[in-house]
Amino acid sequence: MLHFFRLILIISSLFGLNLACWSASPATDQRPLIVIDPGHGGQDLGAIGVTGVFEKDIVLGFSKALAKKLEAIGSVRVLLTRDHDVFLPLDERVRIARKHNAALFISIHGDTIAATGEVRGITIYTGDD
Repeated sequence: MLHFFRLILIISSLFGLNLACWSASPATDQRPLIVIDPGHGGQDLGAIGVTGVFEKDIVLGFSKALAKKLEAIGSVRVLLTRDHDVFLPLDERVRIARKHNAALFISIHGDTIAATGEVRGITIYTGDD
């Protein structure tokens, strides 16, 4: 759990979000919006794990759990690009984030490397548009 909050703090500091200063307003919620994009979906399986599990299923479950954790913090709003097993083209995923003026767009993926089981870490891609 501690590692999760460290990751959120790192992400928020990288993108200039001050999570402590936002409060909810019933009429107009001004908290920053984080759009979480569970990668792949539908006919796009993504990577297939050694046990046969599909990336699309792993990242959907992880994304839902991440959304709940972020919402529980209370200082951000969260929107998933998909909440069930459906394929969305990349341009649709980006359109959703832009339509809602997202402060942060996070696309979740679960890469595999077949050569070894000893590889650990994460891959982060960033862009300014």
